[in-house]
Amino acid sequence: MQNKRIHKVNGIIYGFIDENNVIYLNSEKSNLNTPMYLFGLLWIDKIKESLPELYSKAVELIIKSHYWQEVKNDPENINLSYNEIVNNSLATAIGDKGEKINREFGLGNSLFEWRANLWEDIGINLEINSLTNERIATFDLDTFTNIAVCELLGGEKL
Repeated sequence: MQNKRIHKVNGIIYGFIDENNVIYLNSEKSNLNTPMYLFGLLWIDKIKESLPELYSKAVELIIKSHYWQEVKNDPENINLSYNEIVNNSLATAIGDKGEKINREFGLGNSLFEWRANLWEDIGINLEINSLTNERIATFDLDTFTNIAVCELLGGEKL
């Protein structure tokens, strides 16, 4: 198993993704952030291939953020490659945003209203594949993590 596919904080494993992309959670330690972080890693892999412009913009944004510095400077990550640091930084940002959204809205109707409003605000009619390069160029890290969380909570297969 690769180190980049483990959600580990202060030596404690909260969950991991196996070689078949199955997510496992430590029921004694995981929190709202853990599944969002792990699903975030899988989602990042997906957009890297299917929406390279979005992935490139995300990389541009994340390397200017505190997430980049935290992941890069964490002694547990000393053996990670540049791409693994990028993806872990993005997944950490997605995990934090997912945890925040879940705490604010729960998993009921309010969450689905937030999701619909987000897509309307971004102007892409619930279809991430309809994003244009011009629209992607305007995104900030908050918009990117909102899109990721929206996709991850949308119930679609990755």
